[in-house]
Amino acid sequence: MRLLDRFNAVGFAFALGVAGALMPVTASAEDAPDRAAIEEIVRDYLLKNPEVIRDALEELERRQVAETEARQREAITERRDQLFRGDSIIVGGNPDGDVTLVEFFDYNCGFCERAHGDLVALLEQDPNLRVVYMEWPFLSPESVGAAKVSIAVSRQGRYEEFHSALLHDHGTATEARALEIAEAMGYDMARVNQDKDSPQTLAVLEQNMLLAEAIGVTGTPAYVVGDQLILGARGFAVLQEAIAETRSAGCKTC
Repeated sequence: MRLLDRFNAVGFAFALGVAGALMPVTASAEDAPDRAAIEEIVRDYLLKNPEVIRDALEELERRQVAETEARQREAITERRDQLFRGDSIIVGGNPDGDVTLVEFFDYNCGFCERAHGDLVALLEQDPNLRVVYMEWPFLSPESVGAAKVSIAVSRQGRYEEFHSALLHDHGTATEARALEIAEAMGYDMARVNQDKDSPQTLAVLEQNMLLAEAIGVTGTPAYVVGDQLILGARGFAVLQEAIAETRSAGCKTC
C-alpha cells in the first residue's frame, strides 16, 4: 500500500472515530456533524499532532507483518513433512542432525552465492545441523537447466561438492555448464543425462515451486528453520540465532 493510500485510510478511520466521539448516543441523524465539519476537525488535529499518523502507520505495519508471519508459520507446519522429510529432498550436513535448515536457492542468484559462505560456516561450527537443499530455479530457463542437472547429480552422491562448484562458477549457470562441471568431477554422465530429464526430476522441481509459493517464498536465498521463514541473505548471525532458538525450544516441525 502506498504511503498516501495509508494516510487516507488512517485519516478516514480517525474521522470515523471522531464522528463517533462527537455524536451523543441519543443523537438523531440530523444532529450528526456533516462530512466537511469532520474533515476540518481531523485536518486541524493532524496538523497539530502529525505523530499520530506516524504511530498509526507503524502499528499498521506491525500488524501486517505479524499476520504474514503467522500465515507463513501455519503453512510451514502444514507442509513440514514435504519440507523436512520428503522422499525426494536433497539432504546435506548431518543427516541425523537435531535441527534442519531448508534453503531455497537459484544457481544464478548472486545473493545465494555470497550467502553460501554463511551456510558453510554454520556447518563447520554445528555438527548437529541438517540441511535440505531446495532447488528453486525461478530466475530464468537457464536456472531450470542447471537445477535439473543438480538434482540428477544428487542421486550419485557428493552433492554438496557439486553444489558449491556450480554456485561459485563464473558466468551464467546453464544446463551445459552444469554438465561440464559434473563430467569434470567424474560423475556417470550417461546416468546424469538420463536422470536430468526424467519425470522424477521434473516432479521435484514442480513440488519445490509449489512449496515455495505455499509458504511465502518471494526470492532467493530463503531459509526455513523450525516454523520460521527467513527471506534474503540475512547473514550468519541471523541463521545461527534461528537455529539456536529452534534447538532450545525443541524442534516441533523438523
